[in-house]
Amino acid sequence: MRLSFSIILLVLSTGFAIADADSNATKSGKISTGNNSIAATTPAQPAQTSGKYTRLTKTGDDAYTFELAIRSFKPVSGKGSEVILISAIHIGSKEYYEELQKIIDSPALLLFEGVSDNHKKADAARTEEKRPDGLYEQFAHPLGFVTQLESLNYKRENFKNADLSMQQLQEILKKEAELENRKGEAARDALKYFEQLEKVLSGGDPFSAFILRGFFGMIGNSPQFRTMLLFHLASAEDGAKSSGMMTPGLQRIARLILHDRNKAVMDMLAEELDQPDPPASIGVFYGAAHLSGMEKILVQKMGYQFTKNQWITAYTIHPKAAGLDDAIIKSLTKSVVEKN
Repeated sequence: MRLSFSIILLVLSTGFAIADADSNATKSGKISTGNNSIAATTPAQPAQTSGKYTRLTKTGDDAYTFELAIRSFKPVSGKGSEVILISAIHIGSKEYYEELQKIIDSPALLLFEGVSDNHKKADAARTEEKRPDGLYEQFAHPLGFVTQLESLNYKRENFKNADLSMQQLQEILKKEAELENRKGEAARDALKYFEQLEKVLSGGDPFSAFILRGFFGMIGNSPQFRTMLLFHLASAEDGAKSSGMMTPGLQRIARLILHDRNKAVMDMLAEELDQPDPPASIGVFYGAAHLSGMEKILVQKMGYQFTKNQWITAYTIHPKAAGLDDAIIKSLTKSVVEKN
């Protein structure tokens, strides 16, 4: 069974940040415990969410700027920690990550995403992001970009990995696969895709590696293809939530990447907020596609309200300069561009 190319793009654009934790950051252990889980928090009155965490705006005759949101929330009661949802994309411009580093360094505690391997120690040297042939580097460098993990410094005592390991993700599917119903059938199908996903991320699938080399070669050799891909990445937040065309197994993989990991980090956030002396501010640093779901939990179940918003530029696209004609540009921008 070959892994769907759409899942590979989902992972590359909004899915896994791979972390082998070359830092002093703490790897989370059990995330949901006792009264600290989200289910045990006191729900607030339902409130509207603040909207999408990405936007693509026309900023010139041949300029489309892709931006990501950083949003702050405070308890409705007026007492408690500030929570800052910091959206990320795993590849972007060097300038974007320089600005992002300042933002993630600001909270008293940062909960960050980083799917890791249970068998590696938290302070083991990173390898995945440093390999010259790493998957994200192969994707980023032909676009003229750098990767999140090669650009950001995670060596902070107040940085805590709040993600699930590959083993924990697999265990979720294995438990569901024991069910003799449609849910179990979808999980069994998803496990096969998950095994392929592991091989793709580790470089252990020669067939997928061959296909991806061709894909990355197209990025490097074609300015038009490169530019169309940048527009695709800018709409990934919407694409990540649209799984109607996928098989049940692939739909389960998409939910595993987004929803199961969201539950893990929000359980850990609830645990931190429940401490006798919680940090004054807690940042949650995850891919942009995750944050609308996190905000919904924060506002509707944890008693928080939106207070302020900041946009940060990830990159700018120049389609005419790349050789795209007006008809193609119109088709690429009609559903994603917001006018100032």
